[in-house]
Amino acid sequence: MSLVPTLDRPTASPQPVQKPKVGFVSLGCPKNLVDSEVMMGLLHHNGATLTPDAEDADIIVVNTCSFIDTAKQESVNTILEMAKHKLAAGGRARKLIVAGCLVERYRDDIMASIPEVDAVVGTGELEQILAAAGLSPTGHAFGDGNPFNILPQTTATLGAPSSPTAPSPIRMGLGAADPSTGLQLPDNLTPADLGQPSIDSHIQHDLAVLPSGSSVALGDTLVARAASSVSQHSRPLSDATVAPQLQIVQSLAETGTTHGSDALTHRGNHVAHVSNPDKPAGNTGPAASYRAAEPITPLGYAAEGSRPEGDLRERQGRFSREAWMIDGSGAKAALPDYLYSDATPRILATPSASAYIKIAEGCDHPCTFCIIPQLRGKFRSRRIGSILAEAQNLIAQGVREITLIGQDTTCYGEDLGLSEGLAQLLDALAPLPGLRWLRFLYTYPNKVTTRLLETIALHANVAKYLDVPLQHASPSVLKAMKRGGSGDIFLKLIEKARALVPGIVIRTSFIVGFPGETEADFQQLLDFVAAAKIDWLGVFSYSDEEGAKAFEFADSTKVPKRTIEARRRKLMKLQQKISARAKAQWVGRTLDLLVEGESEETDLLWEGRTLFHAPEIDGKVFINDFGPHDALVPGTFYRAEITESHDYDLVATILE
Repeated sequence: MSLVPTLDRPTASPQPVQKPKVGFVSLGCPKNLVDSEVMMGLLHHNGATLTPDAEDADIIVVNTCSFIDTAKQESVNTILEMAKHKLAAGGRARKLIVAGCLVERYRDDIMASIPEVDAVVGTGELEQILAAAGLSPTGHAFGDGNPFNILPQTTATLGAPSSPTAPSPIRMGLGAADPSTGLQLPDNLTPADLGQPSIDSHIQHDLAVLPSGSSVALGDTLVARAASSVSQHSRPLSDATVAPQLQIVQSLAETGTTHGSDALTHRGNHVAHVSNPDKPAGNTGPAASYRAAEPITPLGYAAEGSRPEGDLRERQGRFSREAWMIDGSGAKAALPDYLYSDATPRILATPSASAYIKIAEGCDHPCTFCIIPQLRGKFRSRRIGSILAEAQNLIAQGVREITLIGQDTTCYGEDLGLSEGLAQLLDALAPLPGLRWLRFLYTYPNKVTTRLLETIALHANVAKYLDVPLQHASPSVLKAMKRGGSGDIFLKLIEKARALVPGIVIRTSFIVGFPGETEADFQQLLDFVAAAKIDWLGVFSYSDEEGAKAFEFADSTKVPKRTIEARRRKLMKLQQKISARAKAQWVGRTLDLLVEGESEETDLLWEGRTLFHAPEIDGKVFINDFGPHDALVPGTFYRAEITESHDYDLVATILE
């Protein structure tokens, strides 16, 4: 039925309200990217459409990072750049919304200093993106009991290319399979060597209450997915395989320097820690009704407690925002307490075969250089049933690589009463049908246990990869950082990891120029790096952050910026030589390669990753020979041989 023009029929039904077009810019780390995906999912679920072009957006959202000064400046520059697209500046955008960590620190300052900004949304207020955008929750029920029934996975909906063909089987080149589990083990390990996975009673309960079958998702209307994403390593935004609605800028603040000297709906829950009964449960604003109306289900979407260390540090003032409140920047006293679940609408913006799952939020550690606890709140874990349900839905959608993230993944489950929670989570996730690669990032050195290492070795699809930021090797510097440990202790940890998990790849990061760092301290760090032979290494230049304890250290302890940068360059020059020698040993190896697409370096090359390369942060594998294939399909696994090596990158030929 055609519409009748309103001039002829003044009493006709009004035209449908046009859906606002929303464009996103996501800055910072993968944890921030997941927040952007959640906000995009909430917006789309409640009537918005998404666009890749700022020029075409009615609403622009900048999800910011505030980790260190360079990240803050990058965030401010991006906000100002997006402000040029407002109506007042001759553009189309009616609203500019700023979200993320910068809001937690400078809430009022942003609005006062950049009048083009219409609303701000903090890290614990993701569902408030709806009100900021002028949208109301639709109240749609999830059909057929499927919480991911938010957006049909069709090209008509997203404007994304069709899903790639199914990946070819992985050939892991492993030893005999464990007859009791079907899991393959490294050649030199047997089930008897490591023992069978031990699943905690909490996890057995969560597994028992999951719906029957291999996936919670029903039908073909799963969580929405954009085609792919863009990072500092990968394809330009104009590429057809890039997420059409999202620009991703992964900042130096998160990754450190890895390549020489180059910079690199269900609405979720508000978690009230039971150990602090005086704290209001969740927000006290309009969003509070979301949490209050939601019962605790058998899957247990909300965390049930808190870590004793976190409670102690809260009493000691670790999470205090007093300095931020006194300076008039508008920081709130209340800490973020939001935690998304498997039922939260989410639009993925990662490459087609890959996705992140945030298993926890917040941090309880006392590191004196860091303000993340004030920005993100106390540590809180998702229940394992929620994580498993999300993983199953992602796999059903075509995801073959899942990366678990959190501020500290090795603390996972401690607030739920779990012992060795991360190891138990890996044991539960690894057997899921269709999951090719499983990895986790952001571990804490004194929580990398024997059980965790044995679990990595046990499962063929768990990446033999340990991301463990060490921050320094000098005992005196580590003590001042309130990290503990020493170079000798860390060398023993690395030796143990390499013994229990043959072929494991180690990634770490260091801070140079921390207050009080002497030439002798720095030399200890150089000696450690030379001895440890780290596979992937990032270096941060120390940044003085108000709110961090180190900010209060005496000026006489602060290292000059010129000295800091000289030390950073010297450490990276050493690592460049170590990396070049290590990468040369890859030549001749045959292994599985996840192809990601054309290289941004040149259209003559493609790029991919091995199981030993984490998304976005490690070196590249360039593909210069397609072998028997006329073309390659992004998001597909191929067998490949490494034919060349460079300082940080590799070159491969496709075999099959």
